[in-house]
Amino acid sequence: MRYTLKQINIGSAFKVGIVVNALLYLVIGLLVIVFPTLLFGSIGRAAFGSSDPELNAVFNLVGTAGLLSLVCVYAIGVVFAALFGGIVFAFGAWFYNLASKWVGGIEFTLQSTPSGFLDEIEQDIADAQLKQKRSDS
Repeated sequence: MRYTLKQINIGSAFKVGIVVNALLYLVIGLLVIVFPTLLFGSIGRAAFGSSDPELNAVFNLVGTAGLLSLVCVYAIGVVFAALFGGIVFAFGAWFYNLASKWVGGIEFTLQSTPSGFLDEIEQDIADAQLKQKRSDS
């Protein structure tokens, strides 16, 4: 049986966009921002390290401040990515709803496939109920 997706709820698209983009930023931001910064920061400290304890204290302070600011930027980035992702998904749903009024929606076909033992039990119960109704009539 063919179905047509006529409308997407804008609020639900917004919520899904928030979650999807927050998760994407958590993973991609970790790979692109956090890991390289930590890696190159430790390499820099090792390369420019000194035997002078005061200079090493300065390097450690700068490294710690850099790490704290990196964590703040990362956390703020997750929030902004989630917010703007939700807005983009909501606009996408709104544009889809507008376009579906003009040209119709996306047509698709749903197919149910049994996934295992529980589906067979449900089918057996439904068959037994149908036989019971027939015998009662």
